[in-house]
Amino acid sequence: MCQRGPPSRDTARTATNGEESRARIGLTRSESRAEPEQDGGIVSGRYESLIARRRRQARRRRTARVLGVLAVLAAVGASAVRLLQTVPSGAPPAAQTALPDVAATVVTAGPHIVRPEPPPPPPPPSVPPALLATLPPTVRAPVAAAALGGSDRIFDRVDVDPASGVPGPLEIEYTLDAGLMRRVAEILRPVPLGHVVVMNPIDGRVLAYASTDPADFPATRPYPTASLMKVVTATAILERAPEAIERPCRFVGSPYYLTQNLLDPPLTAARGHDVPFVRALAMSYNQCFAQLAVHELGSLTVIDTMQRLGLLEPPGPGHLPGEVDPVHDRFDLGKLGSGLAGSRISPLAAARLAAVLVDGQVIAPRWIARVRDGNGNDLRMPDPIAPRPAFAPAVTSALRSMMIETTESGTARRAFHGPGGELLLEPIPVAGKTGSLNGVNPDGHYEWFIGLAPADAPRVAVATLVVNRGKWGRSASQVAAAVLREVFCNGSACRPDAAPLAPAPTVPSQAAASTRATGAPRVASRGR
Repeated sequence: MCQRGPPSRDTARTATNGEESRARIGLTRSESRAEPEQDGGIVSGRYESLIARRRRQARRRRTARVLGVLAVLAAVGASAVRLLQTVPSGAPPAAQTALPDVAATVVTAGPHIVRPEPPPPPPPPSVPPALLATLPPTVRAPVAAAALGGSDRIFDRVDVDPASGVPGPLEIEYTLDAGLMRRVAEILRPVPLGHVVVMNPIDGRVLAYASTDPADFPATRPYPTASLMKVVTATAILERAPEAIERPCRFVGSPYYLTQNLLDPPLTAARGHDVPFVRALAMSYNQCFAQLAVHELGSLTVIDTMQRLGLLEPPGPGHLPGEVDPVHDRFDLGKLGSGLAGSRISPLAAARLAAVLVDGQVIAPRWIARVRDGNGNDLRMPDPIAPRPAFAPAVTSALRSMMIETTESGTARRAFHGPGGELLLEPIPVAGKTGSLNGVNPDGHYEWFIGLAPADAPRVAVATLVVNRGKWGRSASQVAAAVLREVFCNGSACRPDAAPLAPAPTVPSQAAASTRATGAPRVASRGR
């Protein structure tokens, strides 16, 4: 009789594996032994459903594990994207390129889906460059005839070239203040030929731009600079020869009269009259500034100063540049430096000259706030032009302080004082400069005023030009004083912070042709 020995090691392992297999599917030994007892050896319905249930549970566990891994990857990818957005633009290339690879490994599956950001919409079409030269309706037509309505802003509608692909008509919104424009129109009513420009000297926004007769007296042309040239000469003196302002000016006879012999001051005080530099500027003495131009500066310095101040370039789209005549001798230089002859600028360039005196920077005026197409969508405006440094702020600040005397006791004192001698804009100081000269095309007596208010912290630059013929109307200084009162005063109370100041993009200037063939006005040899 053969005896059965202990099970071998392989036999025991097989038995153990069988037990584990049955345990994994949740079957007892009795259930497994019961399988052959079913009819035809077919697995019973109970056993089949049990197997399917266990398989479904196993699939769920595997799916849960995969989803867990995906959730971790999604969290890592989101963190990588956020970290990538914080990498500075100046970081090394490795720091900027490594993180996108991490973010790209994020799998978009399961409940934690990281969807890519949609691409940004395409930029809107740009404003047609020619449209930037569109003048406000108050400059294209007489301001008295412009339909200003009751709105706070002034709008215009213009047709557009179908080939541009931009649906029209285009709606232009101007930076002009309609309320101020209505009051300016009233101020200019007794003026046959006149221009007014009111500008924010910080960002170049034009707040008022008006002409009384654009057909015969267009705002875009240059006119005799007259004694506004003394601002140019004074700026050059403060920068190049500041010691000259400490010496008195010595003139002979009328300080406004100039001849070849009067370019040299008399050697002794007995033969002339002495006056301080600030007083000569406030009273606009021609002999004093002619002597400074001849003896301290020279023609190259005077013309270079005009260029740095932006007077010989177009002040804005659609405007002609300023002009300067050749200087052949000392007398030409004396007339140029004093403003008696030799240069021409437009009213917008004059306002821009006043704005330079804020901090020594040349700004780009703009009068178009926005443009919409026929569907009401905004068109893309040109990139703003940064202010161009021209002179040290200390130079322009000193000159601005000197120019206060023009409105307090100088050539504009009557316009800025009431009948009782009170300042019309008290307590607001106004820095200003006048100009006066006979000219032609159109014929008449040209009068300028440029100013900044408040003088100690300017918020508004103003330029006015009036041509009087025969019957005397308002002077340019009177127009400017009335305009500034509308800006700063409510009744008898004037506040320095009443003028609007809000940063805004600027419109770049465009090149324009020379005006030599346009019949620029000729000037007489006497004026102030």
